[in-house]
Amino acid sequence: MGIIKQRKVIGIGEIYESFITALPLLSAVQFLSILTLLYNDLQPYLVEVWPSISLLKFLLILSGLMAVAMVLVYRFLIPSIWTFRGKQLYGFESELMEKVEKLEKKVDKVVATTEEDK
Repeated sequence: MGIIKQRKVIGIGEIYESFITALPLLSAVQFLSILTLLYNDLQPYLVEVWPSISLLKFLLILSGLMAVAMVLVYRFLIPSIWTFRGKQLYGFESELMEKVEKLEKKVDKVVATTEEDK
């Protein structure tokens, strides 16, 4: 199919997939660390406005904002992305779609033959 030959190397795919799947967990730890540093830098200014603010309250507020952002992404962004991807899939020549169309034609022939036999 392609000009560059592909090679199957045992184990590399599993390691790569596991690493990529684990990255969001690492990102969460990094994000928490950044928020802690942000609180440390902003605390002198925050105390003037809200004297009883603690790191826990700060993190809870930002977690609430993150939850709102996640709901918005789930509700609006993800459906839009998948709609766009669906249009891309059907808009261009795709080997997968060609196979699906051939399979649909075969199924239609089988269904037509079955209905004629009745």
